[in-house]
Amino acid sequence: MTVAQAWILAGIPALAVAVIALIGRGWWRALVGYGVLLAAFGVLVTVDRASAALFATLIALIYASGRGGRLEAEPFDSTAGSRALQRTSDRDLLSRQ
Repeated sequence: MTVAQAWILAGIPALAVAVIALIGRGWWRALVGYGVLLAAFGVLVTVDRASAALFATLIALIYASGRGGRLEAEPFDSTAGSRALQRTSDRDLLSRQ
């Protein structure tokens, strides 16, 4: 198998599935994303070490960003930041008066 064939059969589909899985929040989605990336790493390491290194770097960066960790299981409140910002601006307005 050539490097191009490995990328067409394993690399590109694995990247697409991993991106789709890792976009959403949830530990099971992250698990699927990591599993797909690790499987592609296993295929590409037998063909081309440089391509496998690309997948290893991608896995390390995604893991370092916190995907699939403890925070994925906790409920996400997107309004918390805007409420804190609103309270801060209210205090600023009151102090100016």
